[in-house]
Amino acid sequence: MYCLLFAPNSTANYSIIVIPKYEEEKRVIIMTKFPTISAPTFVRDPENASDYDAKHAPYIEIDVIDDIATITVTAGYYVAHPNDPDHFFEWFVLQAKDQPIAHFVGMPEVVNPIMTVEVNLPPGAVIEALAHCNLHGTFKAEAVIPEA
Repeated sequence: MYCLLFAPNSTANYSIIVIPKYEEEKRVIIMTKFPTISAPTFVRDPENASDYDAKHAPYIEIDVIDDIATITVTAGYYVAHPNDPDHFFEWFVLQAKDQPIAHFVGMPEVVNPIMTVEVNLPPGAVIEALAHCNLHGTFKAEAVIPEA
């Protein structure tokens, strides 16, 4: 079993310490802190995009019941993405009107890059999902909240 400890370090990144059952297997992984400086890559049509773009584009699924939207964001949905210490999704952010709604920090090999949240947003609201790959930067997708 793993225990994850998150702590800001002096370089304005997050240090994540993986503490397994045996101390000699302990690892420290440095992850960049949200937000990034460069603009995200907006993949408008991931089903017809290159494997590189499709691998990184967040997939947004929305189910609405009684005015509550259940939103699931998955990275590596269209094309499988690595999930190992050298290449993984560090974080997701779900936002509406450029305001964060939810933030997910992933841990390679331990956590699959999937986030599900329930929100109360009106039909027609545009949401954005940002997924940050530790090697290739931030990718963005958009969706609209449907009618119930």
